[in-house]
Order: sequence, then structure tokens, then C-alpha cells
Amino acid sequence: DILEGGELRVKPMLRRQGARPDFDTSFKPRLIPLLSETVDEEPFWQVVYAFGADMGVTACLVWALLPLQAPVPEEFWDMMHDEDSPNETRHVLSILDQFSMKLQKLLNAWDGHTDLAPVLREVEAACVHFGTAFSEGACWEHDLLVPKIGPVSLSKYEHLSTMESQITATWQKNDMDYGPLTKEETNQEVAWTVADPSEVDCPLVYMSAGFEDMTGYWRAYGLGRNCRFLQPKDFERNLAYNGPELSRLGDFCKQEEGSMMTFLLSERATGHAIWQLLFLKHVKYPGPDDSDEAHRYIFGLHTDIYVQREAINELLPWDWTEVSLAGLKQLRFILQEKQRDFSFQKQSLRSLADEVVCEWLLEAGRECRFCYVEGSFAPRVGLTAARSFCIADPWKELWAKAVDFLGNVWCAPEDVLAKTIANEESALACSVADPLSKDCPIVFVNRAWEVMMGYTKDVAVARNARFLQPGIGRLNSVVNGEELGRVKQFCSKPAEKNGMPMLAFLLNERAPGDRFWNFLLLIHIHVGSR
Repeated sequence: DILEGGELRVKPMLRRQGARPDFDTSFKPRLIPLLSETVDEEPFWQVVYAFGADMGVTACLVWALLPLQAPVPEEFWDMMHDEDSPNETRHVLSILDQFSMKLQKLLNAWDGHTDLAPVLREVEAACVHFGTAFSEGACWEHDLLVPKIGPVSLSKYEHLSTMESQITATWQKNDMDYGPLTKEETNQEVAWTVADPSEVDCPLVYMSAGFEDMTGYWRAYGLGRNCRFLQPKDFERNLAYNGPELSRLGDFCKQEEGSMMTFLLSERATGHAIWQLLFLKHVKYPGPDDSDEAHRYIFGLHTDIYVQREAINELLPWDWTEVSLAGLKQLRFILQEKQRDFSFQKQSLRSLADEVVCEWLLEAGRECRFCYVEGSFAPRVGLTAARSFCIADPWKELWAKAVDFLGNVWCAPEDVLAKTIANEESALACSVADPLSKDCPIVFVNRAWEVMMGYTKDVAVARNARFLQPGIGRLNSVVNGEELGRVKQFCSKPAEKNGMPMLAFLLNERAPGDRFWNFLLLIHIHVGSR
């Protein structure tokens, strides 16, 4: 009744003279899944029913070999034995190991008394689905192995969508509290995913619309696959920039609880590279079988670090170096330190990324020539602050609050004041810095400032203004030292309201290299909440 056309093998396990062995109580019947091959080296799936038989003085182990009607794809079998691609082979064997455990779990549900056929049909269906995932090239994303092994039923995991409204509302509020958003960003949905670590290869079982927009991969492609499809398609580049973090991610998926944060180089479906900040957390949520028992998932929040991308790319170029890899290691260390106090209910990844990248640029940027302007260390730590200023566009409001004071103290003619608010070249040279941001970066310069200094706004904005100081360190220290101390103290303590200004007299240096004496008026002006 069990064999149904299978093969029976008997192996003597124990021979004794005299007393009967107690073998029947020491070996419990087992069902075991096996991937085997014929004498012609053709692979096939089978289930082994193993049990002990007491035959007097001889105890035997009996195998009932039950072949399954589930073909093994040739491509999968070849990958298992490809000596030229050891990394790929290890990956395939790891997936096979996980799949074998899944089959064993299905077989363990049999109680040993009821009909075995339904269990075998379920195992056979799983093997067919597994084989389909590896057939006809469907398991590849360029050079990345990402078979669609996991469940792809949207209705099965539709209950996870109830998290979306709560997450989106919380996340957008945090973003808006941090700074102004463009119209597109206001309407943009949060990029988040849910993976099921209990399934083979920890596949995605839910993808938000925001994740589709961010990556360019649709649910029809991504669901059921491990999110490896986001990794760079160039193996060496992926290994160089993501290698250590991929090991951490693998270990995290095997855990039962906890959270982690990482900084990864990824690629959109179009092939464009992005740096993303990834937050992962083990969560308990109702399972897909409508039971009340909580199921363990891995919840992921994805943020494209597009605001700081230009500065990041300067320190982490496409063609990596030892210096850039050391810098990336330092960036991830800073991120792990910040993770201790992070809560996505209180802070968005957008603001966290700004904190981490700014701190990193000030520490690691000294090894990068892009962080210098004419010999002065002035990394672009204020990209987010400058972007917020550009979106809010408060220049006219800011100028209106300053114009009365400037008209009286500076004695500027009306036509010059009018040209200044219109941002014409023949006006007062003005800049705006954000003292609440790291390193007090410039967030705006007018055209008259560009003409006077010889630097374009593309060079000046997002940097501290110290690049205007003489390139000779000793000269700057002797001539400007005390005055720079006063300026720094003034900037670090913003007035509670529009307050008394500060006058400074500094030796500065234009872009062409000629020096001039700069009579500088500084004043704190509040616009909105800034």
C-alpha cells in the first residue's frame, strides 16, 4: 500500500545471537526527501519512507523509495556541479538545503497512520514549483541568481496591506517635520517591503507601490524572490561595496528577533545605481492562513539617498579604491552608532541619512580632493539644507526683514536694494547660511556674490564659507584667527529673534587667487520655523 510502484530495499542493521533485539523501539519511522540521480546521472526527486523491522535475531532498516513526478531542471542541476562558479554553486546548495528543510517540514506533518498520498502530492507540488523557478532562465537577473521560489499570491498576503496607511502617515509626518518637500515628494508613497524568513530563500511577500516607484521593479516580478535583484549586476563591484553587509543580512534573516540598519549600493531595473539606507526589523503579524497565531516576518524600509548622492559619489566612486572602501566602512560604523537611538515612528530615514552622511563627510572627507576648494577643507555637508531653502524659496521674505536695517546701517541706495531683491549682478553681495545645520553651510548666494567672489553657486552652496579664507594656513591664522573665532561663536548661538548683527573684517581670497579685505555684516533672521 505504501510503495505504489516504488522500490523496496532492506539493509541488515543488527545481528545478535540468542536474545531478540529491541530495535523496534529504538528507531521511529521517518519520511525523508532526497534529490537523487539514476545510473545514467539523471536527477530525480524521491521520498524515502524508512522504518525498522524486527526479524528475530536480525534487525533491518527498510527503505521504501517513492519517486515523485517532478522534473529537476537541467540548469539547476548544472549549477550544482559547476566547478568554474564556486560562489554560484554555494548559493544553489544553500537554497537546496533550505528547500529540503521545507520538504521535511511537510513530511513531518504525516502522523504515520493516515493516508500518505495527500502529503506526497503536496511535496510533489512544491518540487514542481521549485523546478519552475529554475527553468527557462527565469531565475536570473543579469548575473544574479534570484529564483521565484516563494509564494506569489497577492490575496494570501493582502492582510499585510493594513500596515500601509499607518506607516505612510507616520513616515510622511516625519519627513514634513524635518523639512519642506516638493510636490512630487508629498505625493510619493513610502518604499517598504515584507519578507518571509520561513520560506526558502527569504522571499518578498509584499511590496508597496512606493518600492515599485523607487526601484522600477513591479510586484509581478519581485514577489516570491529574494531582494538580491536590487544588488549591482557587476559581481566584483557588488562584492567590493556590499560584501560585508550581505553576510550581516544573511545572519539577520536567520534570527528570531531584532532590527538592523545598513547602507547598500543598489541598482534600479533601468541599471541606474543608487545608494539606499535600509532598515530591517523582525515583526510578528497574523499569518497567511487566517489563523490567530502570529507569524514572523521581516519588515523593511527603503530610502534612496538621492539628496546626498552627489557628495557620496565623490567619496565612493564607481571604480572603487582602498581609500573609498575604508571610507564606506567608516560610514557604516557611524550608521550603526546612530541606529541605537533610531525609531521610525519618531524619525524618517531621510533625516537620519542627512545626519550620518554629514558627520561622515567631516570625518572621512579629508582623504577626498572633492571636499576641498582651493586648499580649504569644505565638504558639501549642506545639500539637504540647501535643497530645503530652494524648495521653500524664502529669499524675498528674508530680505524684507533685513532691508530696513541694511538701508539704515549700510546706507545703500534704493535702487541697489531693489536690484538685490531682484537678484541682479549690480547689487549687494549676499549669502545665506543655515546655522542649525552641521558645519553652518551656505544655502544661497546671489549673483552679485558670484561676481564678487568668482565662485559659482554650484561650487559655494552646501559648503561652509571657510573656502574664502586664504589658502596659506599660517597667513589665515595670523590675520583672521581672532576674528574667525568671533564669527564662529556668533553663528553657533542664533538669536531668539531677529537680533543685533555682527561686523567682521576679514582677509578673503577670490577664486582667481587675488586677496581682498571683506567688510562682512552678519545678522540672524528668522523665517518661518528656521
